Amino acid sequence: MAFNVMVTYVGRAGRENVRFALDHRRWGLSRIRQSAVLDFPIGLIVSDAKDPQGRGVSRPSAANWEPMEVTVTITVIGRMGEVEQGDDPFWPNEIADNRIYYPHRFDLALIGQIDDIPVGKLPRTLHESIRLRIASGCADTIRLSPEDLGFVIESADPAPAAAELVRHLLQE
Repeated sequence: MAFNVMVTYVGRAGRENVRFALDHRRWGLSRIRQSAVLDFPIGLIVSDAKDPQGRGVSRPSAANWEPMEVTVTITVIGRMGEVEQGDDPFWPNEIADNRIYYPHRFDLALIGQIDDIPVGKLPRTLHESIRLRIASGCADTIRLSPEDLGFVIESADPAPAAAELVRHLLQE
């Protein structure tokens, strides 16, 4: 079964908000690509992109992106409920600045986290999306099929489907 996956990248400056979001089981997106599909059961929060020397990688281009040499942390979440428009500050930096930075919000279930996974070991559709998310800073949804993943996810429910994805990625 093919399904939509939300992919977003969080740089170093956003780490406090990631911890806050996971503690409060709520995620927010600042920007969503115009064509993004908001019906996704699984979200991938990609962070901590590093080169082989452990240095942070920012704004990769086609010329400097070697997926087998870049590692990332992927936090896998299940989307619970609809994506809603937030009207009040929620995250620490929003409250401090009295401004809304992440208006597209949804409740989440934390499924798991994979640290230091080589991007090149991921399905091509996924690692290309990660490269684009790091470069643009804009969240997007991608459609992953069994052919993209190299295996079939049996469950249509967010949490079990995401758990299947984590198990598979950890086996790679």
